[in-house]
Amino acid sequence: MKVDFTLINPVNHYRKTLVDNLAILNLRAVSEAAGFSTHVIDFQRKFLEEEKTFSKALLDQD
Repeated sequence: MKVDFTLINPVNHYRKTLVDNLAILNLRAVSEAAGFSTHVIDFQRKFLEEEKTFSKALLDQD
């Protein structure tokens, strides 16, 4: 499947609950209604579901 663009939800270190990012969901809905194909990468959900914390060690990974 060809993806026209990717939307990224970055990590918010102050939010400790899973809440969908309404801005990204709106952008996705509008762009798909206009005929574009989108993909969403949700780093916030990944970090919270895997119970990770942000540290300098994450930046050092290859």
